[in-house]
Amino acid sequence: MDQCEIIRDLMPLYVDGLTGEESNIFINHHIYTCAECRELLEHMRTPMNESEHVHDEDSKRLLITHKRKLRRKTTMNITIAALVGVLVCLLFLTGKGVFSMLDRQTSPSDRIAATVYRGTSGTLYLDRNAFTVRIKGDFPNETVYSNASFDGMWWSPDSRYLIVSMQRDNGVQLVMSDFQTSVDKNLNAYLDISISNHGYFADAKKDENGFPDTEYRFLQWSEFDSVMLIHYYFIDISGIDRSGYFWFDCDTNELTGVMELPVEIAIGKVDAEGIRSDGSVFYMMNLHEPDENGNTVEFVFYIVGSTHIRGTDHIQPGDDVMVVYRPSKTVYNYPAISVTLINEDG
Repeated sequence: MDQCEIIRDLMPLYVDGLTGEESNIFINHHIYTCAECRELLEHMRTPMNESEHVHDEDSKRLLITHKRKLRRKTTMNITIAALVGVLVCLLFLTGKGVFSMLDRQTSPSDRIAATVYRGTSGTLYLDRNAFTVRIKGDFPNETVYSNASFDGMWWSPDSRYLIVSMQRDNGVQLVMSDFQTSVDKNLNAYLDISISNHGYFADAKKDENGFPDTEYRFLQWSEFDSVMLIHYYFIDISGIDRSGYFWFDCDTNELTGVMELPVEIAIGKVDAEGIRSDGSVFYMMNLHEPDENGNTVEFVFYIVGSTHIRGTDHIQPGDDVMVVYRPSKTVYNYPAISVTLINEDG
């Protein structure tokens, strides 16, 4: 539609004084430069003779009908344009994974950002059986983990390593990304090799590869850049559940500080209480009996929700209890767990 056609559509409204200020400026400018439209305007403004007065009412009705159609058409076009714009925005945001973001962690150096999305970009992040880790910053890349669900991720203090935990094949798999060498490692495999050379795990049941059949969970990084605290669990050849903690140095693959939580652990008394940012309660306690070095071993455990216990209550681990060994005073990256409480008479 050229400019003259637009002006002629607006001309009836203009003659009746129903157009806005901006439209009037536009029409006046066009009429000043266009002789044909100027002549049409003058014709429309010419007083009607007697014969034209006969059809005055019909002309008014036609004019009103034309105005209504024009307004409906304009409203419909605006509505369609708005809906198309919203749809395009939704598709764009969905394609970027905005509605499927699971976690985002920036390295301590603030130079690398890791974002986790449910699904993959090829499925508009709608695949529930996979997740994507997208790295931006110094080492941009994107990794898709199929047949897995995201469990958590943690940066090392020096920003060199990123641990990603996932649920896969009915167990926990840990992947460690080394941003100095640009290599992703199956951390479970390195842990298997390390514990197979440690005498404590000699009586663990073996998997199909001959390694101790052990499940690992990442708990936290230590104050040393490459050392992490790992929780382990396995069933020994006698059928007894065994679990505990050890330190693992991913630079040297050295395993140290193995500590087992015995099935009949000594009952500890609550020493302190605090509230995590998610609202769950954590408590610290000490074992009555000192360890082999004469030190009282400190533990921390969590209760999901906002349940509080009294300082005189005692805690006894059960099947649903995991007490977390605290080799340092820093409390972070511990999973929320449930505990079984017993009183003084229990």
